[in-house]
Amino acid sequence: MPQSVSTNLVDVEGELARLASGTMRASEMLEASRRLMGVADGSHWSQAAAYHGKGLYAQGRIADALAMFEQAWQGADQLDDPIAGALVAGMGGGCCATLYDYAKAEQWCVRELNRSRSRLVANHRFGLIHLLASARMSQGDVKGARELMSEFEGGASNHFLLAFHEGDWERAVVLRRMELEAERAAGRLEGVGNCASLLGRFARCGNQRIEAEAYLNEGLAASVAWPDVNRELFIRIELAIFNADLGRLTQALEHLPRCREIVDDGEDWRGHRGAVAYTSSIIAAAECIAKVKGTEQLWAIPSERARPIKLPDKVAEGFSAAIEIFRRYHAPWEEASVLAYWSRVLLASGHHRESVEKFNLGFAIFDSLEAPPLLTDRVQAEIFRFVALSNRPTSASPQLSLGSNLFRKEGDFWTVSFEGSVFRLRDTVGMHYVSRLVANPGTEFSARELVASAHKANNKHLVKRNSQRSIGNGRAESNLEVNDDLARERARLMVTKRIKDVIAKIRLTHPELARHLATSIRTGYTCAYVTDHDHPQPWLV
Repeated sequence: MPQSVSTNLVDVEGELARLASGTMRASEMLEASRRLMGVADGSHWSQAAAYHGKGLYAQGRIADALAMFEQAWQGADQLDDPIAGALVAGMGGGCCATLYDYAKAEQWCVRELNRSRSRLVANHRFGLIHLLASARMSQGDVKGARELMSEFEGGASNHFLLAFHEGDWERAVVLRRMELEAERAAGRLEGVGNCASLLGRFARCGNQRIEAEAYLNEGLAASVAWPDVNRELFIRIELAIFNADLGRLTQALEHLPRCREIVDDGEDWRGHRGAVAYTSSIIAAAECIAKVKGTEQLWAIPSERARPIKLPDKVAEGFSAAIEIFRRYHAPWEEASVLAYWSRVLLASGHHRESVEKFNLGFAIFDSLEAPPLLTDRVQAEIFRFVALSNRPTSASPQLSLGSNLFRKEGDFWTVSFEGSVFRLRDTVGMHYVSRLVANPGTEFSARELVASAHKANNKHLVKRNSQRSIGNGRAESNLEVNDDLARERARLMVTKRIKDVIAKIRLTHPELARHLATSIRTGYTCAYVTDHDHPQPWLV
């Protein structure tokens, strides 16, 4: 090309700036980076190659994209260039993370961060640390992720995925919404697709149906327009699950053919294959259940006396395949989600014992990862949003009849049914206090009686398990008689706090029941459950 070196440099810098702006569509990025690679060299070539790899990945050419990233990084490494090295590592790691291959994403980050040059450009290092924290928390190491982000002041508090994994979903939404507004204002379709898709997932998990559908549809439109096949696949899976949640099976089914078309194109879609497998199982099971119960009662809990609905073999096969895939890619949260969905399907189809087994396996993963309690509670609330869409309550056990509610301990969990909605909560001391009160409406109990009763019921298991997590769950309760006045006060504080904690957890799943308990349970030195005329139904415990 008959241009001077200086002119080439100006053109190269200008083209790189245009690529970095994020306003190009994927096809434009691919072509512009290809042209730039033909005239650039050194660091500029590696940077252009990074954008070319990104364009390839957007088209679903995974193998070519990852090979291009590797070639670009090797070139940057030979030059010991901190900017090109960080840019390529961030893009390569980011692509692996969106494939659920979190271990490979971590390798991309660690390899570059281990180079001394990574400390020369602070903003590039921050980007890699941010991605590395995401990769590690996605593999279950939430504490380690927070420690990584502590290298930068305010880094942890501004990491949306860390907020989500620590259970602070409201903060995660605020942070991601700020990013979405910036992407919209700049006209960056890729960023809009990324941010809106995750906000859609957050809203779906939080049972915010209108917001979930709006965000997911916005993200899908942006991803198709850019286009980004990977993000399109993610969003279609989310929309399929969202519609299945609502019993809208026709709409859910509309997304599966495109999902299968993408993952069957010969590329290595890694964790996405697991996502498509378990989503297909959810919908296949929903179709089978709907033939018996109808879509309005799709996820309602049948009586244990009802004959279980036989599910096709492909349902279990899909869930099993997804679990195997997510284990291969070190994605424990996704594995736990698969088990939770499997539990939900089994419960809705009347396979109660098998449902509990899958549920316990899923939350055993949370326990093994020492998941933050708030995250466990919120995920549990999302899983057990069994809202009956008709006005008739759904029986959760042989003894639960119309006009009755349920508050019953079953192993390490409590099954709660109220006005047709059924869900489960992890066992805590406060659950025993509430159970004793609702079982005896109008009866006053001293706070010390409730403490003693709960202590007796859980002497061998619950107190031992919770002794390090709650105020005096073992030692304090057994020593309440040291001083009578002090004991009464400690019991009052303990019972009040535990009951408030229970109501807060219930509010995540069933706001109406939380409201009812908050207004009906009186706490203090004496406690009572006082029913009102709007909720006269008895409780079975």
